[in-house]
Amino acid sequence: MRRYISGIIAIVIATGAVAFTKHENKVRPYSSSFYFTGNPLTPGDVADESQWSLTPPAGTECGGTQNKACMIVVDDDQTEVVDGKTVLKSSLNITPVAGAGGTGSGYVPQFPHTGISARDSRP
Repeated sequence: MRRYISGIIAIVIATGAVAFTKHENKVRPYSSSFYFTGNPLTPGDVADESQWSLTPPAGTECGGTQNKACMIVVDDDQTEVVDGKTVLKSSLNITPVAGAGGTGSGYVPQFPHTGISARDSRP
């Protein structure tokens, strides 16, 4: 019996440690779609976080061509509430890059960090 005492004590300690360990539930952040409201031919507008809104402009159709800024999907940690309105954080650092057709056809947003789930473009 003495041979098994240390093994039994180890099992009891391990079981007790697992029983009282708090398990964290990982919750995925919410995501929001922001629509571009500025001029997609102007790189300064594409880079300006205030030119992106939760409300799409009338007649907005986004596709996958990547020619002109249209819509981005961001996690909730990339947004903030200002005056009761959800807006993109100014620290998002959107970089405008030439679309698939070059600068003459428009700019699309590029992000130097993670947190952006998807982006769609105006055709």
